[in-house]
Amino acid sequence: MKKYPVEQWLEMAMNGSNRLLVNYTLPPKNFEGWTFSHQLADQPSAHAKNTAYFFKRSRNDNDEAMRIDITEADSIKAAAQALLDMLTNVMAPMEFPVVSAGPGVVCYKGFSDVDSLLMFLRANIVVRVRSIGQKEITVLNEAKQIDAEISRETTNDDSK
Repeated sequence: MKKYPVEQWLEMAMNGSNRLLVNYTLPPKNFEGWTFSHQLADQPSAHAKNTAYFFKRSRNDNDEAMRIDITEADSIKAAAQALLDMLTNVMAPMEFPVVSAGPGVVCYKGFSDVDSLLMFLRANIVVRVRSIGQKEITVLNEAKQIDAEISRETTNDDSK
């Protein structure tokens, strides 16, 4: 098993990013066709906090559902470590495949042919989006929306 290139992640995440997000919350209204269900907050380490957001296509149907984990770290280095932890703390027999045209400065996907699990890094934020319903669905569009939102937040002019 080859080593995940954490140093490259740090370099890519710091390139062009001069701001860290603080108290970032996912804007649930951005997901057209999804109904927000609930959220759970957690503090996995002293350097990061995690919030899990749950969505369903329909309130009364569990066929299509997704979970979005947003980990906000207190530094880009801590965020890279959180992504590494996310990738290595599973029982996967091999490393997750890279998504070259995916969201974030670095993105990994699950082993399914459908993009039903995506994990990516942008600035000090690590995101995992996954299909958790009875039907496996792609979560690529939602992951790209989240990445676009984070990118806007980290490039906003401080004078506004």
